[in-house]
Amino acid sequence: MNNYWTPCAEEIKKEFQRLTQHSYIEQKIGLPEAHEETIHLLLEALREAKVPRERMVEQIAAVLLVQSAFKAHEQIQLHNDGDDKKIRQLTILNGDLMSSLYYRLLSTAFHQEILLVFTSAIRSMNEAKMKLHFGECRDHTDMLQTLRMSEAGIVEAVIHFYGRPHLAVASSSIFALKRLLHEWEWFGCTEEFSACAAQVQYWEGQSQSAQQILKQLIDQEHSFFHQHVEKDEQLSDKLQSLMDEWIAVGIE
Repeated sequence: MNNYWTPCAEEIKKEFQRLTQHSYIEQKIGLPEAHEETIHLLLEALREAKVPRERMVEQIAAVLLVQSAFKAHEQIQLHNDGDDKKIRQLTILNGDLMSSLYYRLLSTAFHQEILLVFTSAIRSMNEAKMKLHFGECRDHTDMLQTLRMSEAGIVEAVIHFYGRPHLAVASSSIFALKRLLHEWEWFGCTEEFSACAAQVQYWEGQSQSAQQILKQLIDQEHSFFHQHVEKDEQLSDKLQSLMDEWIAVGIE
């Protein structure tokens, strides 16, 4: 990014931190972190858009809040007694708080059109997460498409709104790949909620191991990502380099 975007990225992170700062929540469950990838991808999408800087910061911070709300709800531990129950309740409330914050950020007339984009994307993300959770994907291609939506539907929708369709799809593919690479390392060994575990477990008993399935999915998604990156003629060299770093595949 050039000298303009670096301070803008810092401004977005500070705004996100201001919005999510809460001493009790920090003490009990920790505060959410801003996704660096999301900030850089959205700044790229807005590079040529005629959006005032203040409004741009609000929109990107709103995306970060939506991501954090989803993550908070996904990390809920299903315990019913003692301190664990309190932590679960606090995590749910924190996710709900971030959902309300994003809506408040976009409540001005300037954001009216993109607020509809947010609402639609959030609904689609919820539907995709449920589809994955219940193992309802027909095949690998359907699963990858669903995984992109569940992991980054909001990022894809906002980037598409600003006229960069190939960057939008490539961006959602980054988040899908990061999830798949996480699953490759931790499948079956982590307590973290997994959006694709149920689907892979469903397929596992048919003919292949979970890791064989994941390897195929990673290879397929990696190819898909590069196809869309190559079609985006506006893509800056700096961002392309960053994206390659984010999805570096180091499996055998």
